[in-house]
Amino acid sequence: MYRLKFKLAAAVSSILICLNPSLVQASKPGVIPLSTKAAEVGVSSTWSCSHQWPPSYAIVKFCIGSDGKIYNPELTHSSGDQQYDAECAESICALSPLERQVDNQTSGYLINPSFRFDKEQNAGIPFSCKPQFDGADVREYLKTHPEPADSKNSFVLVHKIPISLLIRHPDMFRKEELLNPSNLVEIRAKSGLGFVSKIANFYAKWGDLLKDPNVSKDLILQFAKQMPDRKD
Repeated sequence: MYRLKFKLAAAVSSILICLNPSLVQASKPGVIPLSTKAAEVGVSSTWSCSHQWPPSYAIVKFCIGSDGKIYNPELTHSSGDQQYDAECAESICALSPLERQVDNQTSGYLINPSFRFDKEQNAGIPFSCKPQFDGADVREYLKTHPEPADSKNSFVLVHKIPISLLIRHPDMFRKEELLNPSNLVEIRAKSGLGFVSKIANFYAKWGDLLKDPNVSKDLILQFAKQMPDRKD
């Protein structure tokens, strides 16, 4: 198996996601390689965006541990739209876990990148990320479940069964099954950026299941039924 080698980064690297989604290949079925590049391409391949023109860009900073899990996602720059920010955070958190690092001499956080999500071409930025999927399922859901005007009861939407399964197990689900209003869950948070940690906790539960590269579709569907449609 080809493994990407990299050194520990002493400083945070700023990475613009602008890679070709067709480059995503698991090193073996069910496994996404552990590296910044793999996360970069994986995010670009599973980002579903429901907004054509968000007010601004979003930046999400996070850590990838030697166990392949994604830790401590943080929205360091908000686009000004909570749903857009949530979709950016989801595309990162839902990748966990990546392939575990087996080198016993490596421990702790391997990389600590910041990903920028920007649909527009901006001066000084050579490329802009284009979402892989149009979030029509989110827009359809909001037509029948409008977000309350009261900020204390506001919510964001993420996908119950992770979209990352489209690259983790490309023959298991069709995109129409996962990019569907029935596969959305409400993540509720009071004012502020607390929904990012809730999204991370939500997908961390999936990570424990998906770390098995041989997990079956039936087991995934059974697990999804146990997940709530609303996360307070």
